[in-house]
Amino acid sequence: MKTILIALLTGMLVSAAGCEEKETILPPDADRLEGEWQLAEPTSTYVVTLRFTDKKRFVDALKTPVTYQLAGRASVNQYFATASIGAGARYDTESQFSVSTIGATKMAGPPEAMAFETDYFQKLGKVERYELTNRNQLKLYYGGENPGLLVYEKIK
Repeated sequence: MKTILIALLTGMLVSAAGCEEKETILPPDADRLEGEWQLAEPTSTYVVTLRFTDKKRFVDALKTPVTYQLAGRASVNQYFATASIGAGARYDTESQFSVSTIGATKMAGPPEAMAFETDYFQKLGKVERYELTNRNQLKLYYGGENPGLLVYEKIK
């Protein structure tokens, strides 16, 4: 009996050690967007940030319930825009998202940094939806000819 109990406990410990926390997509909660995020994917040598501030709610929650001021640092310049977040009455795992025209400071940098920044601004400007995960990640899905994903991790 003692041998069986030890074998069961050992098996449970081994399987628990091998378990990795699975990512869960959470229902869209615009309040969780507030704060500062850092670009994690695509990986780059540049520190790229995205900050959500100055939330405003509108009366018609079915059309555009929340807008935020966006700001951050790309590879060379500081940037700013407005994000409109819709689908306020939905309780699934994704929500509509759109970004206004992006403005930025006009500093020059190395050609590769400027190319990265231009590409980043184009992707950010085409974001159509977002997801928040239990791993404190924000996923922004962009459309266009080459749709893809920007993944951020919360830093503040």
